[in-house]
Amino acid sequence: MLLLCVFFFFQAEDGIRYLVRSRGLGDVYKRQEKILIGGSFSQIDDSTANNIGRLNSDGRIDTSFHSGTGTGSVEKILVQSGGKILIGGWGTHYNGSFIGRLARLESNGVLDSTFHNEYGTNGTIYTLCLQDDNKILVGGNFMSFLL
Repeated sequence: MLLLCVFFFFQAEDGIRYLVRSRGLGDVYKRQEKILIGGSFSQIDDSTANNIGRLNSDGRIDTSFHSGTGTGSVEKILVQSGGKILIGGWGTHYNGSFIGRLARLESNGVLDSTFHNEYGTNGTIYTLCLQDDNKILVGGNFMSFLL
């Protein structure tokens, strides 16, 4: 599935043409005609997008998504039912604020200050899952996770 998405992105004529300094895409999530992309990259076309960005359905960058200075490599994106965005990966900070490799963003890309993750994990988060009761399951390469 990811390979198909990457193929689509590199073939879009009027949208995303390249990811600068890219290790590749970590995750892609499409919801309501918007496409969230995470991975290890610094730009989408000529726009700064440090490891996370959002595209419109036509492949052009969504300028209403404000990731600012971004975070370390994003391995997993999960959108909650209210539109808030969970990201997990290598990053310990998001726009200068400590996130401990797990953060929740508002739908516009701004860090959700009501999500408390005081310490985080001591290693990379590779997967996120929501239970029916909206509790978050976190998986990855780490030995401890402290909230």
